[in-house]
Amino acid sequence: MAGTSAGSTRWPTSDWQGLLRDAIRLLDTLKEPPKWTFGGGTALAVFYEHRISYDIDIFLPNADAVTDLSPARNPATKALLGEHGYQFPGNYLKLELDRGEIDFILGGRRTAEPTHPWEFDGRTILIETPWEAAIKKVFYRSSTFKVRDVFDLAAVIDRDGERLKSCLPEVEDKLDRLLDRIDALIPVYEERAKADINPTEQGRKYMTREAIDSVVAFVREWRRELRPAC
Repeated sequence: MAGTSAGSTRWPTSDWQGLLRDAIRLLDTLKEPPKWTFGGGTALAVFYEHRISYDIDIFLPNADAVTDLSPARNPATKALLGEHGYQFPGNYLKLELDRGEIDFILGGRRTAEPTHPWEFDGRTILIETPWEAAIKKVFYRSSTFKVRDVFDLAAVIDRDGERLKSCLPEVEDKLDRLLDRIDALIPVYEERAKADINPTEQGRKYMTREAIDSVVAFVREWRRELRPAC
């Protein structure tokens, strides 16, 4: 399973499991615990083991849950933060810890099969499917896609491309902006990937110019086809 690293002079040791435990502990303090999901790039790394991950994304179905986790409302969150910073614009809460960040994000499902049950520390939680995580990335930040997002999308296309195609109608209106953004990243992708991504051996192939080209080709090919909705 991806996510642990001995660390090096360049890359720190990953403690995403510890961050996830902290996130679950905070969620357990809520009087009415919501139906939350573990998602984002770290969830993808659980499935694909394609890169080392350092942050946690938790998706919540209502804004009240995000608010109730804020340090102003939640003593456990305040204690965990200590002197560390946080961001709380309303639609998400980002806890900025030394070991990485925990994001509690307001957001519902985007696909028909958004999660799978997953065993973690003796309890069953819901982890996002790779196509759900990919579609969320496109839906929420098509015009601000990061190099890491391209890397992750290339992995989903390689591993679960047909399933991802069936879900693209959900983000059809985002694809022009996505392609414009990825086109702008093509000349700098390989260099930025080296600086921003800590790949595993099986993930190195997604660091290349061929990988970002495959993402562009995949999206453009789908637009020439009419696929049923997910």
